[in-house]
Amino acid sequence: MEDDIIPSEKLQDIKKILSNYEVFIYTNKDKDYDWLSSGHYSIKVKNKSNGPDMYIDLEDEISVFFGDWHNHYYPSEEYYENAKTIILDILNNKTSTINLYINEKWIGSKLNDKNINEELAINEVNNFFKNDDYFKIKMKENGVTLICKFWDSKKDKKFKIERDYIN
Repeated sequence: MEDDIIPSEKLQDIKKILSNYEVFIYTNKDKDYDWLSSGHYSIKVKNKSNGPDMYIDLEDEISVFFGDWHNHYYPSEEYYENAKTIILDILNNKTSTINLYINEKWIGSKLNDKNINEELAINEVNNFFKNDDYFKIKMKENGVTLICKFWDSKKDKKFKIERDYIN
C-alpha cells in the first residue's frame, strides 16, 4: 500500500510517547527474545500499579498486548496512529479491556471505553458471543466472569454473571 511503514523505524516515536513510563526495549539478542527477527523490537512498558505490563512489538506489523487482550495492526501510517491512540488511552485509563472467563479459563477479550457496571457487564457478556452457539451454551451452563482491566489496577472491576442472566 501507498502509506506502508516499517514498524521498527517507529521505535524513536514510540519511545517519545512513552517517555513518562519505565520502558525496556528487547531485540533478538536478549534472553527469551530470540523469536524476534533481526531489526525488530519488543517494548515492555512496566506497570507500577501491580497490573499487567504492556508489550508493543514492532515486527512486520505492530502488535499491542495488555493482559489477556492483544491486537495486531497493519503496518501503515493510519493503523500505526490508531495503535498509538489505543496505547495512550490504555495508559491514561481512558480505555480498559474486557476479559471473559468460564471456570477461570479465558475465552475472549476486547477494548472498552465505558464505565462498566453490573447491567453493562451483563449486556457485554450477552453481546460478546452473540453468534457463537458453542460459547453461549458454555456460558449458560457455567456462568461467566467478566474482568475489566485498567492500567491503574485499583480501577479494575470484576463481575460474576450467573447463568440465569445469559440469553
